[in-house]
Amino acid sequence: RGAMALIKARDSGGPPWEVYDTDRGVNAPIITNAADTQRSENANQDMVSFNDNGFTLGSTGGSYANFPNYRTVSYTFKKRPKFFDIKNYTGNSVNNRQISHDLDAVAGCVWIKCLSHAEDWIVWHKDLSGTSNASKYLKLNEADASANESSLNLFNNAVQNSTTSFTLGDGEEVNGNGRTYVMYLFADDENV
Repeated sequence: RGAMALIKARDSGGPPWEVYDTDRGVNAPIITNAADTQRSENANQDMVSFNDNGFTLGSTGGSYANFPNYRTVSYTFKKRPKFFDIKNYTGNSVNNRQISHDLDAVAGCVWIKCLSHAEDWIVWHKDLSGTSNASKYLKLNEADASANESSLNLFNNAVQNSTTSFTLGDGEEVNGNGRTYVMYLFADDENV
């Protein structure tokens, strides 16, 4: 069915958080503290596989997910209605674009990362501006406060109350023509 894993070495000075998911494959991690594109790893270096009971890390050492002599923490989210979903898409620069999802609930938080170009992680959360006016966003890879999205046109100030889709603007960070993206959607527990 699919899953996403966040992995981080906990020791001071350790490597950054990495994001893996079943849709993009285990050899394509994205780090959360930079605007970098997804990396391409050698087989058996970081994550080897997603399994029914979690995931398996590689044995080569030296990778971010399996850094030698570091204590590591991970959080795993399984794709399930009313909980979590993953969507990959190619941008088309069309305003008010609807990205279909399988949450069967209104999204409460959405993370978007451009995979093909170096762009900031864009985070929308219902408590920033409500579901009736998606006007604010955060950057997962920055420590900045929330910002108004109108100059970037990330969500076109759209109403975000659909149980089947999420609305995007035409901004390059979320919907640039020909660019590839991953979207992680977390359901709003008040509506499930």
